[in-house]
Amino acid sequence: MRRHLERREIESAAAEAAIASLCEDGYLDDVRYARRLAEDKRRLEGWGRERIVRDLRARGVDRDQI
Repeated sequence: MRRHLERREIESAAAEAAIASLCEDGYLDDVRYARRLAEDKRRLEGWGRERIVRDLRARGVDRDQI
């Protein structure tokens, strides 16, 4: 989300406030996102663990949340 807002040239303070609000309200959850992506990639495309981890890192998911 942060990269998306930066590309749109949203002021940093406004972007951080929006991200914080979305996280507090449960709309942004990297752990849930990582879990769902991993489940889908395994089931639908047969990806293995290492490929999923690489993909999540490339998408900016924090290592501790993968």
